[in-house]
Amino acid sequence: MVKPSGSALEFEIKRTGIGGPFPLGATYFGVNGNPVPPSHRLQGGASTASLRWESNHSAILAEVYRVGIP
Repeated sequence: MVKPSGSALEFEIKRTGIGGPFPLGATYFGVNGNPVPPSHRLQGGASTASLRWESNHSAILAEVYRVGIP
């Protein structure tokens, strides 16, 4: 939890990935043995579009934090 000084708001920051010795992986077949779609193969990571969205919104959040919220 991050609470900007002088503010009643709190932000919760969560990590991505999966636990264990291999935090990033790929899967080609689901639990039922059927192939998974390409968009679901990356396990513990994110696609390029998601990473762009995250980086843009992280920059916005950083700016809001620096300015301060009354």
